[in-house]
Amino acid sequence: MSVTSGINHAKQLKLNRALVIDSLRRQQCCSRAELARMANLKRATITNIVGELIDSGLVVETEILNGTKGHRSIGLRINGHRYQVIGVMVTRTSYSMVRIGLSGEVYEVQSRNIPPDLGVDELILDMERSIKQMIEENRESRIMAIGVAVPGPYLKKEGEVVFVTNRIGWEGFPISARFQEAFDIPVLLVNDANAAAYAQYWFSSEDDTRRNLAYIVAGQGIGCGLLFDGELVQGAMGIAGEIGHTSIDYNGPKCECGNRGCLELYCSSLALEKRVKQRLQEGAPSSLEENFSTQELTAAIRAGDPLALEEYRKNCAYLAVGIVSLINQFDPGTIVIGDQLAQMAPKVLMDTVCRQLKNRLRPAIWAELHIEIDTMEHNSIAMGAAAMAARSILQDPFGYLNTEF
Repeated sequence: MSVTSGINHAKQLKLNRALVIDSLRRQQCCSRAELARMANLKRATITNIVGELIDSGLVVETEILNGTKGHRSIGLRINGHRYQVIGVMVTRTSYSMVRIGLSGEVYEVQSRNIPPDLGVDELILDMERSIKQMIEENRESRIMAIGVAVPGPYLKKEGEVVFVTNRIGWEGFPISARFQEAFDIPVLLVNDANAAAYAQYWFSSEDDTRRNLAYIVAGQGIGCGLLFDGELVQGAMGIAGEIGHTSIDYNGPKCECGNRGCLELYCSSLALEKRVKQRLQEGAPSSLEENFSTQELTAAIRAGDPLALEEYRKNCAYLAVGIVSLINQFDPGTIVIGDQLAQMAPKVLMDTVCRQLKNRLRPAIWAELHIEIDTMEHNSIAMGAAAMAARSILQDPFGYLNTEF
């Protein structure tokens, strides 16, 4: 056998292995025969690969499954209890952590507030301590990788966040290098919107209707994660999908990104709070006091406070303008809206956005569009960060297990 054919064989084995693992992850539990059918591989190939995976501990045999024609077989599943990853989401005011098995089951969720005066360096140290504590408290499992989702445009090559609106200290901070130095396992840094988009796909068992999807993070900033044919679109520098920094008024107010009239200056939760406070100062009647909290604003919107509800609807209408541009440029089949703005009053947001889209899009485009509010049980951004970390392991598990086959 030539060296070339040996290399090709090794590559093919790696690809087959990844295909089998991914099929098993999506199915959760299935037999060897089902795996052969889903992966379109010969029974002998499945037998060899499954044998390797069981020997490594990555896959375990489970209960007896009932098949067709009365046939019974042994079930297989990924050993998510033993092999796990951690996903972390960072916002301007808090960070959250999830610990999941490589097959996607959730084992632990934590959230912590970030004091307003906490610098980036101190924040990263606090996050490192929290992650290490989570690892230490779960020694019966092996944490294989960590995914960290960060706000704002993220330069993947430099490993830095370009900037975070209303937060100083992020620009030029070597966040990727810091996490890599702190841990002896892989740490994957991703943009928060990309993580959320990937979660919608990965945790839906890679449903074909979600292969072309846009996830809009509508919170303190506005971002968008794009999936085409099941793969993230990140661009040359990793900043694709930053719709919050597309201008809807070329002569509008100056944005921290350098542009004018950026979408997020009009429809982020920060923009909403700013407008409500300004109108309260002008004497507009409302149940809210000038020093209201986000929770109080949300309650006022849900209770139908005229001022709060009017400004919230205005936010949703501005967001719809950005979504129209997104649809015309990228043609996603499904749009999911999540984060703080969507959680305030989901029905009001959907009604306002859909009405605007119907009026601003061609009927043929509107008829084919599917738009929804994020309904994942756990935070999509943190879950997506964990899913992307898990995916990196499952594509080449033996490269991380230090097991020779």
